[in-house]
Amino acid sequence: MTYDEAISKLDNPKDGEDYGVLMMVSKTIDKYILKSKYGLVVCTHDWPSPFSPNQFDIEATDYSIVKNIDKKW
Repeated sequence: MTYDEAISKLDNPKDGEDYGVLMMVSKTIDKYILKSKYGLVVCTHDWPSPFSPNQFDIEATDYSIVKNIDKKW
């Protein structure tokens, strides 16, 4: 699915939570992206960091929605 389709499927954090449950991932860009109470974040090796998509991220068409990073593809 496209970047815009994947963004529309992400859930917002529940009240009192910092992050939503659903993440979007693309094999092309190799990033896990989710919604936080502060906006979009990308998962890093130690802590989520703010995410602003670049043209490469937006042009990827192989996004999927996951709940767990263990099931990457």
